[in-house]
Amino acid sequence: MKKFLSTLLVLAMVLSMAACGGGSGTSTPASTPAAGSSGGSASSAVEGESDRSEKMKISVALWDAETVDDKVGQFVQDKLNVEFDLQPLSWDNPEQVSLFGATDSLPDVTGSYPTNEMSMFYSWIEQGIIRDIPYEMIEKYPYIKEIVDNDVVLNAVKEVQGGKYWYLPRPESFENIYQATTTGIYYRKDWLENVGIEKAPETVDEFYEMLVAFKEKDPDGNGKNDTVPLSMQKFVSDTTPDLLFGFWGLADPMSWYKTDDGTWQPGYFTDAMLEPLKFYRKLYQEGLIDPEFTTVSRDQMIQLLCTGKAGCIVRNADADWVNKVVNRSFHTANPDLDALETIGLLSPLSAKEGEEPTVAPFPSLSGSYISSKVDDAKLDRILDWMNWTLSPEGRDLYRYGIEGESYKRDGDKVELIMDPATGEAYKYESNPLGLIATWDYDFAADPDAVNDFMPGIKEMAAEYRLKMNECVQYNDDGLIAKMISTPAKDELQIAVGDKFMQIIIGTEDVETMFRAFQDECRNLGMDDAIQEVTAEMAKRGK
Repeated sequence: MKKFLSTLLVLAMVLSMAACGGGSGTSTPASTPAAGSSGGSASSAVEGESDRSEKMKISVALWDAETVDDKVGQFVQDKLNVEFDLQPLSWDNPEQVSLFGATDSLPDVTGSYPTNEMSMFYSWIEQGIIRDIPYEMIEKYPYIKEIVDNDVVLNAVKEVQGGKYWYLPRPESFENIYQATTTGIYYRKDWLENVGIEKAPETVDEFYEMLVAFKEKDPDGNGKNDTVPLSMQKFVSDTTPDLLFGFWGLADPMSWYKTDDGTWQPGYFTDAMLEPLKFYRKLYQEGLIDPEFTTVSRDQMIQLLCTGKAGCIVRNADADWVNKVVNRSFHTANPDLDALETIGLLSPLSAKEGEEPTVAPFPSLSGSYISSKVDDAKLDRILDWMNWTLSPEGRDLYRYGIEGESYKRDGDKVELIMDPATGEAYKYESNPLGLIATWDYDFAADPDAVNDFMPGIKEMAAEYRLKMNECVQYNDDGLIAKMISTPAKDELQIAVGDKFMQIIIGTEDVETMFRAFQDECRNLGMDDAIQEVTAEMAKRGK
């Protein structure tokens, strides 16, 4: 079981706005002290604690959380006097969460991506399937309070959903080190040299030229025309791939934008989509993108890179994922190659030479629903559990394991103890449960943190992160527009990713197919949704 997981981020939204919360939220989260340290702000307060005298059972649905039957799991349950009933979520079955609601079987706590499934999320509020989390209860727990106060997406939802908090956020990064989307283009640096290209692409045109060379110039030197220049996994049905689409100036197609006529419209509905769609069609027609990309999974795409079949892939590029792709996947499959000299990450691409590249902001989209069947007493214990998980003691446990068995600490320094049976660091199968309150990207990126990363991985990820953060394009008011609930907007059910894939692999003219897509959106109520959102934004002076 991997200790740290990453999210499947395809949607990117806005980070730069003031949080409208019960506290004094800001657009940049304050730092939470590293495990074992002390710090300022709310996080330095003595952590809140529930009445733990009575044992309480808490049902939890979370990705890959399959057991608590080890020393870590038992320590947490004993410490907090709780019993966890786990229902593991699968990354490959997004319908699991919606099925909970349809069958009236929602666990007490359910991990999900509320704003990626907004229609369902808002309907659950209306139907009473989930409950709100009162701020006066949140205030009791300083680590939770800090997250809530500083989560701009949660507070945007709060503004448009009755002034209440409807989920507990799970931030990727407390320190906001990932301001821009973490998606990246991994490429074979050795192939680039083999085809005679002296520098990595910096523009979309240069990227295209590299893909052509990867197809036509036998980059792997096997004398066969069997390489896939670019492999991507299939688009998620209700989102679009933010990275490549964003290079043409509209960073986040799934956000809403104020157009020249004064109306607010979703980016995917505007003509700004024509150029990226034409580029994708060109790649598809010329065999520069995997012809099976509409069905390719994440693992299949990575396998193509690792087996020397693909020259580029598009995937998360936070420090943890860079290690997964470059070290655990590519290096494991190719031990005789220097992975860091073979695999690189492209800098953000400019649509045209001389233009500045644009990329989408990186919001915190993940969070946990609380079932409406949970009363205040159980909610208090849930908050107690999550707050403890974020405390120095909790973070040490889930990062390193059992002190004295799997690690030892000398002040701020941690030394792992190797398992004599395997010669490797101790593994605890219950570790995924520690991700209930944070994805802990900060730890993965910390140059001093102890983990199994290949040397050089963190530096590679940090260099890429800096380049991406310099290109982030904020759309402050678009976040509110996206979160607004109106009758027509809530009724919109548009499988953008599916429709865009159809356009890319289609045979009709791209513009003709896109106009047909716009007409389909209008038939589903897009014009009414635009009018309603525009009116709501006008009330806010936007």
